[in-house]
Amino acid sequence: MKKRFILILSLIFALCLCSLTACGGLFGFGSGGNGGSYNSGSSSGSGGNGGNNSGSGGGSSTPKEDSDDTFIYSGASVKAANTSISGAITIPAERNGTPIDTIPADAFKGCNAITSIVVPESVTTIGEGAFSGCSSLRSITLPFVGSQKGNSGTSTACFGYIFGEDSYQGGTKIRQIYNTGIGQFEDFYIPSILRNVTITSETVLCYGAFQNCSMLQTITINKGAQNSVGEKAFENTAKPTWV
Repeated sequence: MKKRFILILSLIFALCLCSLTACGGLFGFGSGGNGGSYNSGSSSGSGGNGGNNSGSGGGSSTPKEDSDDTFIYSGASVKAANTSISGAITIPAERNGTPIDTIPADAFKGCNAITSIVVPESVTTIGEGAFSGCSSLRSITLPFVGSQKGNSGTSTACFGYIFGEDSYQGGTKIRQIYNTGIGQFEDFYIPSILRNVTITSETVLCYGAFQNCSMLQTITINKGAQNSVGEKAFENTAKPTWV
């Protein structure tokens, strides 16, 4: 009898304990682990969304364009020129406080009424064919020869590079060798009436830099490039004047 009584008490105690556990689960006591996990995940998720919002609020990297009656500017670049411009043209060294350092490819393409142009020393890059089709050009002042200062060993170092490889009325086809290897040459179209070239701050003149520019009457170059002149740089063209 005594053993049966003890067994009954044990069963009652076990039933009570199960009831308390069930009630705790029902009202949230004992689910702290799950609750903690949920809060942690939610907080992390919110942080991620916050990062996305911050990223989407950033400004555009596209340069702002503006223009005057002569040029279209894009950041530090003279992106294009009004094809109706004529006469003597000088590219400004800055626009709204920003130095002009780039003249991209085809920027002056088709400007066939320009007679002279001055490119400032602020410009560090000129794209291929930037002055293609400038068939009335008689004089040009540049900071360097080709695409950039100190260039050598490729067609981008030739004088004809800035006039490009596309033919146009009033352009003369010339071949310039830019290296000693077989096939190291390029054919460019230079304005037939171009007579005077001035280079203001070059350091190197590549092999064949002005080769076959027989239309030129004067080539004036800064003395800084005099000690680094490639073979055939002035073959079949005017002799340089160093200043």
